[in-house]
Amino acid sequence: MDHALSCVRTVTVVTTLLDADAYPAEELIELRMTRWMVETNIHHLKITLGMDVLKCKTLDGVRKERLVFPAALQPDPAPDAPRRTPPAVARPSSHGLAVG
Repeated sequence: MDHALSCVRTVTVVTTLLDADAYPAEELIELRMTRWMVETNIHHLKITLGMDVLKCKTLDGVRKERLVFPAALQPDPAPDAPRRTPPAVARPSSHGLAVG
């Protein structure tokens, strides 16, 4: 028995794209399989990065949590690497704004 033939399955695709000339079934299936692979890879990446379960309960909190992950994953600089000077910050003083 040919192994390639034993792996054939039937897939039913339901769509509102009814024009078979504009949307050939083979192309729809190919697009669906591509999307499936992309979503699967994103899922694996989220698990690897520890982002599969977000801890925040609000939309604003989830947005902040998503922004923090890339920064948290940055590698530590080498011990002998020169340190960057942080930018000057304007601070209020009794004479207006002070920079430093």
